[in-house]
Amino acid sequence: MKKFITFEGIDGSGKTTILHLVADKLRENGFNVIETFEPTDTWLGDNVKKCIEEDTDPFITTFAFIADRIQHG
Repeated sequence: MKKFITFEGIDGSGKTTILHLVADKLRENGFNVIETFEPTDTWLGDNVKKCIEEDTDPFITTFAFIADRIQHG
């Protein structure tokens, strides 16, 4: 059975650290783990970050996130 686990929190709250710790523990217990993050490091992800930094219209930012997620797979 597949599971999708997310870690959410404000910048600097330790999400990436916890992700790596949990992923390592799951792997030790025989689970196949894929670590990923959003926004991605693609040009679409860069545009999402730019939308956030520049306080772009929320609808535009939402569609940028959607496009990034679709490409992300």
